[in-house]
Amino acid sequence: MAFRTDGSVHYEGIANEDNLKIRLETYLARLLWPNLEDDFTVNHRGGTKFKQDVEVQDQNSVRLISAKRKKSIASGSFDYINTSRPINEETIFEPIRELSRSLRNEDTSVSRARRLFNETAHGVMREMSGETLKRLLKEYVADKNENIMVIITDSTTNTDYAFNFKDTPLYNAICNYTPQFRWGRGKTSAKIVFRDSQGDEHDFGLRGRLVLNNGVRALLGLSSANKSSQAVFKVQQDKVAKMLSQIPTLQTFKENQ
Repeated sequence: MAFRTDGSVHYEGIANEDNLKIRLETYLARLLWPNLEDDFTVNHRGGTKFKQDVEVQDQNSVRLISAKRKKSIASGSFDYINTSRPINEETIFEPIRELSRSLRNEDTSVSRARRLFNETAHGVMREMSGETLKRLLKEYVADKNENIMVIITDSTTNTDYAFNFKDTPLYNAICNYTPQFRWGRGKTSAKIVFRDSQGDEHDFGLRGRLVLNNGVRALLGLSSANKSSQAVFKVQQDKVAKMLSQIPTLQTFKENQ
């Protein structure tokens, strides 16, 4: 699967946050929180300092929102995390750190660099224990999102799907079950499934990736679009419609309803 590395995903995300801010101000915030004070404000956050993209605040509390936009919830995915932090801090990622440093200083071909990176990333993910994967999911997904409301906008149907991440079966699975990678054809991407205390397996459409955020050419200094590239650990949600159908507290709003 190819990933866009031209910055378009970033700018599309900002546009979605701005559009959601307007909808929250005009009608959506009051539908979500009927007891909201009259003088509430909607503020854009995001960036590297905030997990939430938008905040709705009145004198009593601050509501944190993560904004996602899909052309259709029937296809595609979205990220829960896309970060280099565990790469830089966790011992298990040392081989990918060393390789990235080495490739930056080598005169090598794009095809060779891509092959070496993919093989090393695959080896790192294969070596990751269920305990380590659980700790990463707990720290970077469950803990970071447990106080956040996620609003997914389907741009085809002009529908917003809102839920508290803590209410999802996925949150419960991360906290209470044991995760493991299930491999398919990809070298740097695998499904994440969970086993409960009874040994039963659960698939919530989660996927882990160990990739370069701006591609191999940028890592080698050959890209005109990006000056650098670094390894990132991504956890993404596939099968969005199915995931939404499993949330008992899901709220659905048509635009300008």
